[in-house]
Amino acid sequence: MKRDKAPLVPILLLAFGLRVWGLGDRNLWWDEGFSAWIAQQPALHLIARTAQDVHPPLYYLLLHIWQTATGPNDFALRYLSVIAGVLSVAFIYQLARALGNRRAGWLAAFFLAISPFAVTWSQEMRMYTWAALWTTAGLWAAWQLWCTGRWRYWTVYVLACTAALWTLYLAASVVLIANIGFLAAWWRRRQDRRLLVQWITAQAAVAALFMSWLLFMLPRAYFGWNAAETFSPLFFLQLYATTLATGVSENLDRYLLPSLVVMAIL
Repeated sequence: MKRDKAPLVPILLLAFGLRVWGLGDRNLWWDEGFSAWIAQQPALHLIARTAQDVHPPLYYLLLHIWQTATGPNDFALRYLSVIAGVLSVAFIYQLARALGNRRAGWLAAFFLAISPFAVTWSQEMRMYTWAALWTTAGLWAAWQLWCTGRWRYWTVYVLACTAALWTLYLAASVVLIANIGFLAAWWRRRQDRRLLVQWITAQAAVAALFMSWLLFMLPRAYFGWNAAETFSPLFFLQLYATTLATGVSENLDRYLLPSLVVMAIL
């Protein structure tokens, strides 16, 4: 291993330790139970069922394959999210280092490693940590494509963004932000048309690969809705602050003081 990446090793070990600690202590909650159930279904039934769900099928397919190898054990099934969580720390290092320097990479990796929010989601049998991994990899590849114009980064970008969209529909917001940033930077320079062509073809490839799922999903999707309940803006701010500061989204009043302290520091 190169000397400049040596400090990343203890950070990754820290990230792994925090995420695996107490991984099997809690019972499954509702969404995790759904993940465990759908992962047990045959692959074709799984895909058809997720067409009616609010999330795409990639995470469930990964969990299906993982469960076949490990068995229906809570610890083992949650461990799939641990893998994505630790890999996200490695990729945020690469992204921050590319945008700044090695120190920026180490700091970004360290703060993601100890983030209560990131640790919590890395211990959930849900798709959010995998979506974070794919989008981080996509942003890193977009920056590398901008800097080098190499087609291998084009390929990584297309695969990562497609995987993100097949994992979480909200990942489209990250793809949109990447496009805004890339096109704004190109507009200022406006001298490398080959790079622009690469970027446009990358977006077309991502759109085509995601469209294959949408064409299957839309005829089967359920678009019913329930009447919305009243929602307090103050409660939303408390929920946001507590989740960001502690990674906990329940019993908010118990974590009010530490949440206020962390938000004040930030």
